[in-house]
Amino acid sequence: VDDETWGELSAARRIDQPAFDDHDVSILRHIATETASALTNTERWAEIEKMALRDQLTGLANRHVLYAVLDEIFRRDPVDRQDCAVIMCDVDGLKIVNDGLGHEAGDRLLIDAAASLRSAIRDPERSTICRIGGDEFCVVIDGGALLTAHEVSDTIERLFARSGGPNETRSISCGIAFASADVPTRSDLLRAADENQYQTKRARRAARGEPIADAVRHDGDRRAIRD
Repeated sequence: VDDETWGELSAARRIDQPAFDDHDVSILRHIATETASALTNTERWAEIEKMALRDQLTGLANRHVLYAVLDEIFRRDPVDRQDCAVIMCDVDGLKIVNDGLGHEAGDRLLIDAAASLRSAIRDPERSTICRIGGDEFCVVIDGGALLTAHEVSDTIERLFARSGGPNETRSISCGIAFASADVPTRSDLLRAADENQYQTKRARRAARGEPIADAVRHDGDRRAIRD
């Protein structure tokens, strides 16, 4: 398959039967070729499916996976999902980095953010990490969130702040929302987490004496997160 050996096709006859002739060998070669083609197509479709569900830069799941995970959670009884939460994370100052240092530097910032999210997760089996797009990430904690969500959020912020060089200041703003009974849909959950994340960003800017207006995103960006 693609000039690589994946296996071996063998054929045998009883000792009292005639030996294989050229026609038999031709049939076996045809079977081997068709098998190799089927394996190649299977591998390529698997790669296409993976690409459709993964963010190409960070390797994290994308928003399609996020929505599927949240839809499954919201199919449960409200009592059974109240210990689930989402953490919305927004890399601060990505546009400034892109404009000042170039998109390659911005990409490195996003890759480091993804690494910080992965390292902060306490229970990978019950967590889904996604890059929604741009500078936005989301963590879904499916169980145990009441005890762990705030710790995970704090750890993400701490790890990302330490991921740069000694003279580099980095920050990521996180907001948490729980899938409690008074949150009826996934859109409401994402909206609540996004608003809490924005408040974190706003407070951080105020503490630094930076213009708070710069932290406000366009309404279209906020709708894209909810929908």
